[in-house]
This record gives sequence, C-alpha cells and structure tokens, in this order.
Amino acid sequence: EEETRRKLEEEQRRAEELRIQKEEEERRAQEELAAQRLREAEQTRQYEEAVRQAIEEGRRLAQGKKVRTYLDKAQELLTAEQFDEALREITKVFRLDPTNAEAQEFEQTVYSARDEAARRAEEARIQEEHRQKLERAKDDLRNLQYDQAMKQIEAIYALDPENQEAQQLEMKIISARNSSGDARAMSEQRAAQQESRKREKERKEEEATAHREQLRRESLGTYRSMLKQA
Repeated sequence: EEETRRKLEEEQRRAEELRIQKEEEERRAQEELAAQRLREAEQTRQYEEAVRQAIEEGRRLAQGKKVRTYLDKAQELLTAEQFDEALREITKVFRLDPTNAEAQEFEQTVYSARDEAARRAEEARIQEEHRQKLERAKDDLRNLQYDQAMKQIEAIYALDPENQEAQQLEMKIISARNSSGDARAMSEQRAAQQESRKREKERKEEEATAHREQLRRESLGTYRSMLKQA
C-alpha cells in the first residue's frame, strides 16, 4: 500500500512538471509571436515612412520646378515690360509657396519697374507736348501773333516752370511786342509767376508720388486677395 501511494505521488509530480513545462512553452511561444508582430509592424511603419518621404520629395521637386518656371517666365515678362502679366506669374508662385522669399523680392522689383516705366512714359509725353507747343509758339511769333505765342508758353510753364527753351522764347516774344522797359517789367512778373508754378509743380509731383504709392498698395492687396481666394 505504501508503494502504491509513492507511485501515485510520483505520477502526480511528473504530471505537474509536464503541465508547468507546457505552460512555459506556450508562454514563450506567445511572447515570440508578439515580438514577431512588433517587428513586422515596425517594418511596415518604416516602409510606409520611406514611401511617404519619397512622395514628399517628388512633390517638393515638382513644386520647385514649377516655381522656377513661373519665376523665369515672370523675368521674361518684366524684360518685355509686361508688368501685369509678370505679376500674374508671381501670383502662381504664391499659390504653391505663399512664403517664397524670391517671389516676394521679385514682386517688389516688378512694382518698382512698373512705376519707373510709367514715369519715363509720362516724361516722354510731356517732352513731346512741350516740343509741339514750342513749335507752335515759334510759328505764332513769326506770324506776329504774340498772345497766341504766350499762351503756348504759359501751357509749358504749367507743367515745367523752369523750361529753358520756353524762357528764351518768352523773352523773344516780349522783346518783339514791347519796349525794353516793358520787357523788363514783364520779365520780373514772369519770374514771380515761374516761382509760383515751380511750387505748384512740386506739389503736384508729391501728390503723384502719393497716388502711385496708393495704387501700388491697392494692386498688392488685389493680388493678395486673388491668392487667398485661390
């Protein structure tokens, strides 16, 4: 009976050991499976990150190429003095990259060039207008039409009080129409008038400068609004 009891206990002990061994093997298998899943998840994450970076790099390169194309086109248009068209190309850059420093700097260059071109065009127009008025004044002087000649001179002074040719022609008109004493008196009067016109011209130039600056700000606001709407 004692022998039977010992055998039974031994069998129970071995069965317990086998149970514990089996549980340990299952635990290790589960841990290995969990570790394998973690490794696979990390590999998947790394792969997806590599794909994302490749896509982002491709997008960045494509965007940079577009930006360069727009900037080069804007430069061509600026050279051709097609200022509004150049600004539209800059707006395309801002749609892709609103903080692009090169585009911001170039935009100001276009505005400055546009203002300078407008100034040159206005100067050329005024010079041509003066030339025509001087020619008409000379014709009037030759025809002894002194009042008409002086009206042409007055028109020139209204825009350019210090015009040398107008001053010289004015003295000829005065000399032809009046005595030397009267000519001096009229010359002094004309000098005062010229000073007044000079001040008026300076005032108008200041107003024109302020107007151009206002137009620039409004134009910039318009393009910024277009950018926001896009």
